[in-house]
Amino acid sequence: MVKNGFHHFLVTGERGRNSVPYFDPLLFAQQLLTMEATCIDTTEFYGQDLQEHLTTITKEFPEPNFDNLFQFAFSLLPICTSGSEFYEKAWLKLLSVRDEERPCAVVSFEDFDGPRQQFAAHTVATLSMLVMALKCAKDQIPEDYQEVYHKRVYDYSSCIADYQNETNYGFGGNVQATAMAVQVSHTPSR
Repeated sequence: MVKNGFHHFLVTGERGRNSVPYFDPLLFAQQLLTMEATCIDTTEFYGQDLQEHLTTITKEFPEPNFDNLFQFAFSLLPICTSGSEFYEKAWLKLLSVRDEERPCAVVSFEDFDGPRQQFAAHTVATLSMLVMALKCAKDQIPEDYQEVYHKRVYDYSSCIADYQNETNYGFGGNVQATAMAVQVSHTPSR
């Protein structure tokens, strides 16, 4: 009998190349968002707290096959939208991404395998996802960090606008990155 990676993970909590077929944290986050959008309780799904499982996965960031900020920020969205709380290191990670020397450099071009135009779109998508995750978690961030929170949201949003102004094709000519950037501009803080 072939084990289903998702089912095996829910039953045993094991995942990875040696224990089960590859289990994609980003796909898991998408599945949880879909379940939440259709009013399925992800904290009590056939006896499993899927939010707790996703939290466990995000605590392992970064690891092979789950090592970029887009994946990390996206994986935090279902946790936040379900009303569950981020663990402290999650929102600290979101707040500490910024490099003061290169404020818009959330993705290294040296690590990016593709043309420059795709790099700009990937950077905009990552910045957008960081802003959406931060806005979702706003109420969970302690008062001591609110100033940093507002600065990061402003800085990341400014970087998105800078990328738009620098390119002739909006956000690298990528409709998904453009849609995410527009969504950021219309996403209120929770």
